[in-house]
Amino acid sequence: MSTPIITFDLTKQAPHSPRNRVGGFVIASRAVDKCRASLANETGDYHYDCPLDNVLFTFKGITGEQFKSAVQASKTYEDVGTWLQANGTPRTNSEIKEWSDEIEAGSPMKTADRRDSFIHNCSKLGLVPETSTTFDWLEADDLASFSAPIAEKRNGAKASSVEAKEAPKMYQTSVDLPESGRIELNALMNQRLASAIDLQMQLKQAHWNVKGPSFIGLHELFDKVDEAVESYVDLIAERIVQLGGIAEGTVRIAAARSQLDEYPLTIADGMVHVVAVSTALSTFGHEARLTIDEATTLNDADTADMFTEISRGIDKWLWFVQAHSQANK
Repeated sequence: MSTPIITFDLTKQAPHSPRNRVGGFVIASRAVDKCRASLANETGDYHYDCPLDNVLFTFKGITGEQFKSAVQASKTYEDVGTWLQANGTPRTNSEIKEWSDEIEAGSPMKTADRRDSFIHNCSKLGLVPETSTTFDWLEADDLASFSAPIAEKRNGAKASSVEAKEAPKMYQTSVDLPESGRIELNALMNQRLASAIDLQMQLKQAHWNVKGPSFIGLHELFDKVDEAVESYVDLIAERIVQLGGIAEGTVRIAAARSQLDEYPLTIADGMVHVVAVSTALSTFGHEARLTIDEATTLNDADTADMFTEISRGIDKWLWFVQAHSQANK
């Protein structure tokens, strides 16, 4: 299934993990997010065409400007992956996998002039530098930065790692997961909770306002999808609390953190709503799949299993909705 490219406001949320592979390439989806954010002047403290991005660009023998043009011409992350495979220095699938595996396992601890800085950055995030990779540090920094109070983000400030690390309140629990991992899971799931709440309200918007020949069918379908998404909201919120965190589910926080595109308020035609709802479901489904991998990395099989259930449900509802627009194809 194709994943549409959306513009992330990087003053409010983190880009994709560098582990997420597009066309087999690590770093690529993160570079896409930063590129789109730079075009919208919403990069915050992130930078496009940075040294990390250039690890990918150098491997493929392309420039940041060439990649930017490809991103502007692409509708999905898969389109960018196809472009990467077809342009620049030719690379076989085995070469791409070997390179991606090597970069994902890489650590500045192996580089003398970067070791001290990496140790310092890891210590601020509670990571063990000797066993942490560059990607571990980037993911931890992303999660910590965006667990800071919402007021700071509205002012466009990305909190320092130390401030972000101290921000979330965690309750004592006998769940046998380390507190450092539970803190990261708390921040990660609160991001997903925000998108789930936004998705639920977008479905209500469609349910209330759809018109046209397919009114009754779509009106009832959107309500059924809304009920399913409401159950996902509860699953995510209760899992946060089970791990000792606080479920941050107010409408204001959800609006600020959601990674979904704004739902168009003035549309009426049923097929236009089908496209808008399909886009929202696809985006959230992509987030759910990313969370499966991220929870697995944090050794939380239960959270990974929960998001597998959510992802499977979202895919089913996306099928039900998109089927209305596929009859003539």
